[in-house]
Amino acid sequence: MGGRKKIRVGVLLDSLNVPAWIHAMLERIAHSGAAEIVVLIINQARLKNLHGTHPLKQRRGPKPLLYRLYWRLEDMLFRVDPDAFETKKLESGFVDIPSIGVRPLTAGNVDRFSEVDIDAIGLFKPDVLLRLGFGIPCGRILDIPRYGVWSCHVAREDLCRDGSAGFWEVIEKSRVTESSLRVLKKNPDPGTVLYRSYASTDPLSVKRNRNYLYWKSASFIPRALEKLHAQGESFWERCRAAHGPALPSCSDRFPRSPGNLRSLYCILLLLSRYLRYRFSQRFFFDQWFLLFDLGKNLSTTPETFKKMIPPRDRFWADPFIVSRNGSYHVFMEEYELLKRKGCLSVFDMDGNGLRSEPRKILETPYHLSYPFVFQHKGEFFLIPESMANRTIELYRCVEFPDNWEFVRNLMEGVEAVDSTLFFDRRRWWMFTTLVENRGGPPWDELFLFYADDLFTNRWKPHPENPIVSDVRKARPAGRIFEHGGSLIRPAQDCSFRYGYAVVFNKILVLNEREYIEREMKTILPDRDRRVLGVHTFNRNGCLTMMDGCTLRCRPF
Repeated sequence: MGGRKKIRVGVLLDSLNVPAWIHAMLERIAHSGAAEIVVLIINQARLKNLHGTHPLKQRRGPKPLLYRLYWRLEDMLFRVDPDAFETKKLESGFVDIPSIGVRPLTAGNVDRFSEVDIDAIGLFKPDVLLRLGFGIPCGRILDIPRYGVWSCHVAREDLCRDGSAGFWEVIEKSRVTESSLRVLKKNPDPGTVLYRSYASTDPLSVKRNRNYLYWKSASFIPRALEKLHAQGESFWERCRAAHGPALPSCSDRFPRSPGNLRSLYCILLLLSRYLRYRFSQRFFFDQWFLLFDLGKNLSTTPETFKKMIPPRDRFWADPFIVSRNGSYHVFMEEYELLKRKGCLSVFDMDGNGLRSEPRKILETPYHLSYPFVFQHKGEFFLIPESMANRTIELYRCVEFPDNWEFVRNLMEGVEAVDSTLFFDRRRWWMFTTLVENRGGPPWDELFLFYADDLFTNRWKPHPENPIVSDVRKARPAGRIFEHGGSLIRPAQDCSFRYGYAVVFNKILVLNEREYIEREMKTILPDRDRRVLGVHTFNRNGCLTMMDGCTLRCRPF
């Protein structure tokens, strides 16, 4: 890989003033060892950047009055930080990159380039053209780059790009919103899919939904360029195997953006959902509790489990079990509502289900959860979820199970959630969900790292990272375990709501080059109306534990 030339990239832009998500993407490419930006191609017709402007400005022609009112309500009710559409100028690091201005012939949403402009672009010999502005390029321009013209597609945004990306998914209450990276073709075919991801749809706000989607999409092109550089021609086969054929992303059931009548419906829907949400937040809260089952066989039906309900001023979640000296020790997150942060606690349980009161074992100034406890060379270790501190921390047990001491940070400067280790007798594997771009969702994408030594901060990233980019099965939900001769990775399904269900994924291939898993079973909370979700599963000996979520009145 070290001897391969960098991929030459040309960028199609409407202006040097770009939205923040594009700015972050281009900075990552510019500092990449895999690619270099060789030319910026600016649209002299100065069409507004369809990705980066406010949704009202993405649709040409007059905007319906009530559609404008809908977006004003969104701006009043919801804030996003950081804003993916904040305008930033391409300055530092880009001033030395050549730029050329072109004036395409526009027909509808299609741009056709003149032969003079095509020849001027061709002089820079780009391997890839990134479409981050303009309309849909057609004609000979598509033949110039060796690896094609790449384009991000967010939500139901089809090749017409009318500005309704992420809108109808919220209105329809779709569980997930798809985004993808594609190579454009000369015909209406959607093109080859280089990357595809699924995010949970925001239940209230189109603005927040779009913000999450675009921040996450900022990583798609840099990742694809890095993999293309590392894998060469095999990259295309891997894409076809992983993502399959492209499917049209635009729905025929609705207009691409609403007129006045449907906008009125959307306004009333937005207000009713918002008021119900505010009422629920004022008088109720989601309380997580524990469920347990003592039996010889593996049980996956929450309604047969016994419940352990915490006091109303706190919740219990993320149970991990250690079986020792005939007793079970259950480590968990204990979240106190008044403190607004979690700590780690433990309680003891015997084979009849009798338990002690929980006692705190680890508390820091920042939030802790997901106490991943494991044994190595006769000692017990603990990795809590410490995303609030931007670390992945390792603790050693001094006196089991109550006293723990800090060993080291396995990673620093990362927003990592629910890190889960697995030792295959040769090396350590770390599964964790990461937020690469601040403002993106923390449960969509699963990353894999490996190391020969547990006590290191030099964990190597897997070349297929992220190995899962789907909110329905990415975020870890407990210890990886063996069942029926297979390795099972429990994961959270956060599509319907946070921590809605647990998904069992069978690990088929795990090595330094490949990772393949297949979904086997889903544990749903649908048989008990009082249980709104389950999001952790662990078993040790005869004890199986999960956590569940229910709605309770707030203490006054």
